[in-house]
Amino acid sequence: NGVIDDLIISVAPKNKTSENKYPFSIFSRLKKELAFTKNAFAQVPGITVIARLNGLEVDRDTTNSEGEFTLRLPDRGTYTLEFVVAGGAPFSTTLPIDVTPNSTVELVVDILDSIMATNPPTPATVVIETFRITSSGIVCRGKDYDLLIPALDSIIIDGNGNNSCIDIMDFCDFSLVVGGKVTIRDCNNGILAHDFGCLVITSTDDDIDIIAGSNGIRTTGDSDVTITGDRITVTGDSSINASGDSTQDLNPTPTDNCVLTGEVIIEDSAAAGLADCTIVLL
Repeated sequence: NGVIDDLIISVAPKNKTSENKYPFSIFSRLKKELAFTKNAFAQVPGITVIARLNGLEVDRDTTNSEGEFTLRLPDRGTYTLEFVVAGGAPFSTTLPIDVTPNSTVELVVDILDSIMATNPPTPATVVIETFRITSSGIVCRGKDYDLLIPALDSIIIDGNGNNSCIDIMDFCDFSLVVGGKVTIRDCNNGILAHDFGCLVITSTDDDIDIIAGSNGIRTTGDSDVTITGDRITVTGDSSINASGDSTQDLNPTPTDNCVLTGEVIIEDSAAAGLADCTIVLL
């Protein structure tokens, strides 16, 4: 899963899909608010979408009839998505992409002003409405990752039935900060931290929901997990499962706004800060 940095200077040919060269994929849908009906939306075809990193173009695509486009990004970093309408001025939004290799990121991109109402079309405001990590979820081994998207409405980490939605290990230090809601779902373990892994998830202005089959949050060894959000809910056969010397801290703001549905297991020398949580047994 290495990255060949010098490939960043060229446009990515559509027939190259090597995971070493393009570890991140964006499968996105663009939609536009119609000028004549405030709450009506339509997909926007025919817009050229260009991804740039450090001012250099790394890939481009044109939205289809459903407003969908696909970009392959060669490295972690803060990308600028530039949108070009035929005959009009380009407009852009900055997108922080900092997920682990081979993950799939799905976006819903909103264009908040009418770009088709004038001739030529005028620039518009672009907002990333939804940021959804799918495929195998997030796996972090032996590195530091910061996924900081404070203005985002929501992020969904969907494990698609895999073992863990978030798997942190081997001295990885992973921080996720989102302005909106965080949803972690459809895995055996919502969060798995082990082998000196450290995970911090913060929603600065919304809820955090973790829904798993076996363990909502599972920590072993010398691992640490800290969750902070307006309201925290964790659901699983075991909502909390901590062993070894691991620690878990759940910090709802305001306090007493945390619900754990499922058994709470704390073994060995593990510790869990759950004072603000209500436990509901299945």
